Amino acid sequence: MASKSRLPIDRGWAWVIVGASFMNIFWMVGLAKSFGILVEQFIETFHISTAVATMVISVSGIIYAFAAPISIILGEHFTARVVVMIGGVVAFIGMSISSLLLSIGFVIGFMGIGFGIGNATLYGNSLVMVGNYFKKRRTLANGMALAGASIGQFTLPPFIQFLLDTYGLNGTLLLLGALYFHVTLFGALFRPIKSYVTKSCENDNKIQEETELQTFIKSASNEEVNYDVKLRALMASTGSIFLEEDTEATQLNDTGVIQNGRVHDTSERKNICRTLFDFSVLRRPVSIFYVICSFLAFFGYFNFILFLPLHVKDKGIDKYEKALMLSICGVGDLLGRIGSGIIGDLNIIQRYKIKAVSVILIGVVILNFLAVSNFIAMSVLSGFYGFFGGVYVNYVSVVLIDFVGLKLMPKVLALILLIQGGGAAAGQPFLGWLRDITGTFNIVIYICGITPLIGGTLLLFYPLVKKRDDIAQLHTTANYDISS
Repeated sequence: MASKSRLPIDRGWAWVIVGASFMNIFWMVGLAKSFGILVEQFIETFHISTAVATMVISVSGIIYAFAAPISIILGEHFTARVVVMIGGVVAFIGMSISSLLLSIGFVIGFMGIGFGIGNATLYGNSLVMVGNYFKKRRTLANGMALAGASIGQFTLPPFIQFLLDTYGLNGTLLLLGALYFHVTLFGALFRPIKSYVTKSCENDNKIQEETELQTFIKSASNEEVNYDVKLRALMASTGSIFLEEDTEATQLNDTGVIQNGRVHDTSERKNICRTLFDFSVLRRPVSIFYVICSFLAFFGYFNFILFLPLHVKDKGIDKYEKALMLSICGVGDLLGRIGSGIIGDLNIIQRYKIKAVSVILIGVVILNFLAVSNFIAMSVLSGFYGFFGGVYVNYVSVVLIDFVGLKLMPKVLALILLIQGGGAAAGQPFLGWLRDITGTFNIVIYICGITPLIGGTLLLFYPLVKKRDDIAQLHTTANYDISS
């Protein structure tokens, strides 16, 4: 007799999904946060400006910002397994061909686009799969998968520097493309939860299995979340690894029906594009407020790690010490995520205040890089940068839910991804241009430090914005009542 217990929820193959997601996130985030080492090599190889060299990661970031939400839709339609495997192949081809190093435009076109598409298919679908396979242990599973980001940032910088010293830039890009290709293997492990339904329905107990699965689907939907919430997986690198259970994707929702042994969606895909990019949410003051704060925080936080290797090189730091500093950032990031998750669960301090203070401290730490020039001092600052960054990213999605609620969260989150991702990516060539015309990274550090300071300080004014938002909501409700 088939039963709900036959589905590998919180056990068995579910842990394989966690391992595969961990490795996908390991390669994606590890490479992205180690890219400053490659930018330095692009400058030396092609004799180009910093602004042009950063176009590789800039193009990748812009493509990710637009393609990541779309990849979630494709994952629902064609399964996450297929989408992730295709993304891995595209990234492998792009990164491998770029190793020919015909020109910087050639590298931008192949590596930038390939890496961007690969990342877009990986991250969201990996976390959606974890959400599908876990219920009771979802928080633990999500945290284990996201730990790949910190471990990747810790491990890959010295490894990439070793590859550069051993095989040169072209050999390194070829090997990185081959290593990234392993995500197709991990993607192949993303067995759809629906496959267990199909397999069971081929047996004589088809009717019983369908009935019991529908019961399971109905019970899962009692968490009052739907497909929209799966979009939160896109913010995994800038979201909480301690998400509360009611803020994550359920295995299946109550709009799914079974036809010929497969679960089909009857309503989700009709309005999915409107759901992903619904600019009407900007009518609420609190939505605009959070988007602005998020953009300012992310702009300085993410761009700094890209230019850090170039800055420390100007200070005469050894290349392996430079890579070690990036690894220290990764250790701090992991500790910050874990520590802030524990503190947040105690409910001693309002979460938006924790996030605001962490963002302000990120800005302070970045600005302090202007005052130091030796390896020890920079390493200490790198650890603090990683720690406060881990706290910050741990609260992005959680604070958003506190501000706008569970219903609007996916819509506002999509806009944050689009605006902050695209803006940060476009800002990288601009910051590189500033370095080129000034001959120093000081102006870059000023901007990367001041923007989080402003973003974090603004966030502390949330109570005032909330009052205005509440008034706006009352007016909206009153107008609706009059019109009806």
